Parts: sequence; C-alpha cells; structure tokens
Amino acid sequence: MTLKDVAKHTGRSVSTVSLALRGDRRISEPVRLVIEQAAKQLGYRADLSGVLLSQTKPKILGIVASFDQELHTSYTKEILALAHKDKFRVLTENIALYANLHDPLDKLAQFRVDTVIAINPPDDARGLHPQVVIGQESPYAHADLVASDNTVGAAELVEHLYSFGHRKIIYLDGPDGVSAQKRAASIQAAAKKIGLQVKRWRAGNTLSAGYKAATSVLADLWGTAAAPLTECSAIVCYNDQCAQGAYLALLKSGLSVPTDVSLAGFDNSAIAASCAFSITSVDRHPKEVAAAAYGRAKERHAGSVEAPRELHCATSLKIRSTTGPANYLNSFKRLN
Repeated sequence: MTLKDVAKHTGRSVSTVSLALRGDRRISEPVRLVIEQAAKQLGYRADLSGVLLSQTKPKILGIVASFDQELHTSYTKEILALAHKDKFRVLTENIALYANLHDPLDKLAQFRVDTVIAINPPDDARGLHPQVVIGQESPYAHADLVASDNTVGAAELVEHLYSFGHRKIIYLDGPDGVSAQKRAASIQAAAKKIGLQVKRWRAGNTLSAGYKAATSVLADLWGTAAAPLTECSAIVCYNDQCAQGAYLALLKSGLSVPTDVSLAGFDNSAIAASCAFSITSVDRHPKEVAAAAYGRAKERHAGSVEAPRELHCATSLKIRSTTGPANYLNSFKRLN
C-alpha cells in the first residue's frame, strides 16, 4: 500500500494524506482521523526513511544512555512519553555497547538526528557532542545541563539516620566519575553539618558491586567480637542497585535489616519501591528531570536556543522499611 492508495480510498490528494499522517497542523483533526483510519484499514505503513529525506528538519530526537542503569531507563521512558504526545520520533542508543560516545552520536547523525539528549555521558565525543546533558556536570560548553540537586535529599537522609541514633555510617561509593564525586560530597557535607561521621568505601553502581563491598565491610569492620556493630550502624549506597547487593550480603551473613544495620540508597528505583526490598532511598524525581531535558531539546530542535542553560531539579527522601533505630540502642533497651 502506498500514499496514492490511501489518497484514492479517501478522495484526498497525496499531499494532504502525507501531511495528515505526519500530524501536520495544517490538516484539520476530523480529516486527519479519517485518513489515519483509512491507512490503518488498508495496512499502509509509512516509509520512515523516505519521510526523513523529504523533510528539511524532521521531528526526530536522539537519546544516548546506559540502559543497564535503571535510572537511565526511567529518564528515557519519560522522555519517550513526552515526545509521543508531540509526535516526535525518538532514536535511542545504548552507550554501554560502544567503546566511546563518538560512535552512537555518529550513528544518530547518519539518521539526520541533530538534537541529542545524553544521560551521564563520558567525556570523549571527539568533535560530536549532545545538545542536552542529564547529569551532574556537562563536559560540553555548548550543551544544556539538567542536573539533580542532591543537597536536599542527602540532608534529609542523614538527618533521618541521625534521628534514629546513628552516629557513624558507611557510604558505599559509586564508580569513578563526577556523579559519584558529587553524590559522596553531598552526603559528607550534610553529615558534617549535624555531626554524623561517614566512612567512604569503594563499591560501584551494580548489584554485584554492592554485594562485594558489603561483604568486604563485614569482614574488615564487623568481623570481630570486640567491635559488634557499634562503630558503624548504617550503610548508605551510591544507588539502589548497589543497595540491593548490600542487602543480600547482610542477610546472607545472618544480619537483620534494619534491626542490626540500617540501609539506604539513591534513585528511588522500582527495586527500592518493591515490596521485596522496600529500601529507603533518595528520589531524584526522574519525571521532572526528563521534562526539563525534553523541553530544552524541543527548543533546540526549533532553533530557539541562544545560549546553553543549566537547570536543577530537587531531590527528596522516601522512607521505607530498611532504616530504623541504631542497633546499639536496641541492645541497650534489651539490657535495661
């Protein structure tokens, strides 16, 4: 089936049918609906490559992200929903499959995608660069930056732990990079302000990394009877995937969460919110971040952006069942 077939069936011109199927506002809603229904009935499928070649500036955006990270997937899902409402087509590339950022950007450029949103991109674009960055810092001077401000969420988390009697905590750090540095700094700054001590421990952003790090913590800090879970009574993790691994390590060692050790993460992911884990976590509000990034991408696509901007979205704490009173307080109550 071709556009000519749809045009003949509806009694409209080929150009009218073409505009209607592209969602062009010059075609009235009733006419567009009739044409779309006819196209569906006839089994017409648009030739996307032909559409792209025929348009001076096609309504298409690109997203580059690491889809093994749930937060990246959440951002992408929200952007796709917004783009669908505006009839933008979106091409996505998984940076985890490439050796550097240049390759997925180059592939998107071959499809005439000139507006790209990159989520936590590495600094190796070699000439090509995204127009909008979601992350803690943008390595590209001409790109917009949409960042989650960890300040409020981190402060709420350490204050929550302090109120339960925790005075020393372990922070399982993320992989090398700006995101990990800024997240750790926000935790340390908030903790210092209220007198809570933080011991930073190398970990990562995966379940396996959290499991290995927590196992190492148990062996090195809590492995002797002389120091029974009194020095550090809570663990805060770089993200919820890391916290999930730490949770499993604690349970396999015979410890109870939160009776023996409190546990918290970042991102307020589906993992954290699930009834299986119910992890206290800092919500980065991906819907607001995605909306801000998509809004800037639309403006850039329309050519209405004169200078790059930096936008910040607040974070907040979601309290669940993995945090509670410091274990030594429970011990004290039992003894008295």
